[in-house]
Amino acid sequence: LIPFDPPKQVRLGANNSVDMVVSFRNAHDWMMDSPETAAAVFKAAYEHFCKRVERWQDTIMDHYAAESPAEFFAVVSEAFIETPAAVRAAYPDVYTQLTRFYRQDPAARADHTR
Repeated sequence: LIPFDPPKQVRLGANNSVDMVVSFRNAHDWMMDSPETAAAVFKAAYEHFCKRVERWQDTIMDHYAAESPAEFFAVVSEAFIETPAAVRAAYPDVYTQLTRFYRQDPAARADHTR
């Protein structure tokens, strides 16, 4: 099990790039609200996911997400877009954090298209 220890400084994108500006805005607003809550939510979800992988239990995401907290964030972000209802059902607190980070709610959008 790899401990959840987000970096103190993150490179958001190349200097003067759109990626840097958009990433900074999203991360800044999201983390300024409650960094302790976000860290606790992702730590708990990552640990839960790793335990399921260790026990060979079914998961909603590729087991590669257990490689590290960064991979978990990346894989759950993909699942948030591709299978939002599954993320919302399995990890509701993570889903809420991701809606705030990405400023969208793909499960709600999918609910309205049915």
